[in-house]
Amino acid sequence: MTPAITNAAACGPVPTLSSLLSPVEPDAFFEEYFERGPLHVARGEARFFGDVYDVAELEATLDVGARHVEQFAMTKGGETLDRDAITIERRSVRSRYTGKPPLLVIDPRAVASRFESGYTLLIKDAASFSPRLQALCNRLQTDLESYVQANVYFTPPRAQGFALHHDTHDTLILQIEGTKTWRVHEPAVELPIETQPYAKGEHGACAAAPRELTLAPGDTLYLPRGFRHEAATAQSRSLHVTLALLPLRVIDLVEGALQFAAVSQVELRRALPRGWHLDPAFPDRFAAQVTAQLARELRGACVRAARDLVCNDAFAVTRTVADEIFANLDRLAAAGPDSTVSLRGEAPFLVRDRHTSVQVVAAGKAVSLPIACAPLLERLRRGPATLAEVDRILPDAGRSLLAMLVTDGIAAIG
Repeated sequence: MTPAITNAAACGPVPTLSSLLSPVEPDAFFEEYFERGPLHVARGEARFFGDVYDVAELEATLDVGARHVEQFAMTKGGETLDRDAITIERRSVRSRYTGKPPLLVIDPRAVASRFESGYTLLIKDAASFSPRLQALCNRLQTDLESYVQANVYFTPPRAQGFALHHDTHDTLILQIEGTKTWRVHEPAVELPIETQPYAKGEHGACAAAPRELTLAPGDTLYLPRGFRHEAATAQSRSLHVTLALLPLRVIDLVEGALQFAAVSQVELRRALPRGWHLDPAFPDRFAAQVTAQLARELRGACVRAARDLVCNDAFAVTRTVADEIFANLDRLAAAGPDSTVSLRGEAPFLVRDRHTSVQVVAAGKAVSLPIACAPLLERLRRGPATLAEVDRILPDAGRSLLAMLVTDGIAAIG
C-alpha cells in the first residue's frame, strides 16, 4: 500500500520569509545579512517547523520516490556511497512472460542499515515528493524573488555527512529534529558561481578559527554562498531542510541582454578574425571595440527584453502545487455574489502590461490576455474580492479568468 503524502493545506498556513526569519524583519535581513554574512535565529521552540517536514514524511518519500534513485544519496565524511549500496532491482509482475526489465529502486532497508553505520541520507529536491515543501518553496520564491529548492539531510548521532566545502548558492537551513553544530569560515571566494566550486588544494586551509553555531529544533540558519562550512551531530540524530536559494544575478541579466543585442548588432555575430588568438594586441583592441558596441546596444529596451527572458527562465523551472485545485473549481461553480476570491501566496506569478494586452507568467507558462483583464488582476493583488466585484470589473469574462487562475493554482475561492 502506498503511504499517504501529507496535504499541504491540512498542516496550516504556508510559512513566509518573515516567519522563517522572525524576529528578524525581512528588510533588516536584506540590508544586513543577504550576501553579506551568516544569520542564526535561535528560538527555543522545538515545534516551530512541525508543519514543514518530519521523519514520517521522509520515510514516506523513501517509498513514493523509490524509482527516482538519482535524488537519493548517502554520505559519510565527504565520501558518497555507490548507488548500488542503497538500491535493489525490482522485477515486474510476470516478467518471464512480458519481458519487462527490472526497475532499480531505493531499498529502505539498505538506507536504514547505512544510516546506522553513520551515513547521512540526502534527498535532493525533496519538494518533488512533498506538497508541503513545494508550497514553501513557491512561497519563498515570491518573497525572495529567487528560485528555491529544498534538500533534506538526515544525519545519525556522532556523524558528519560532508567535509568542509562551500556552496555556490545561498542556503536557508531549517532545523527540524535534533541538534547539529556548524563550523562556519569566511569565504575563500566571495559569492562564487557554479564554475567556482570549493577545492581544498586551490583555496587552502582556513586561517581564522571558525564560528561555531549549534542549531536546535526550530532554529534557522542563513549562509551566503561562498562561506565555507561543515556540520556534525552529537548524541542525537538530526533532521534539517536546506533551502537552496538561487537569485537572478547580474551575470544572468547581462548574458540575456547580450543575446538580444546580438539580434540587432551584426558586429556581435561576426566570426573572430583569423589568427586572433595569436595576436598579442587583439585582447585590448577587442575589449575597446566590444565596450563601444555594448554601450550603444545595451539600452533600456534591450535590458527590458533580457529581464523578461531571465524571469521566464526562472518560472520555467517552477512547479505548481495541485493542492485544493479541484475543491476550488467546485467552489467557483457553486459560488454566489458574496463568495470571495483571493490570490494564493504560495503560487508565484508575474503580471506584465503589454499596452494592448496583459501577460500572466506562472509556473512553466506565460499566457497573454486582453488588456481588459488588467483591472481585475490589479484588484486581486490588493486583497480578496467578492464575485460581485469581479462581475462589475469584468462582466463578460471575469468568471473565465477566475477559472484559469484557479486551475493554475494562483487563486482560491472562499
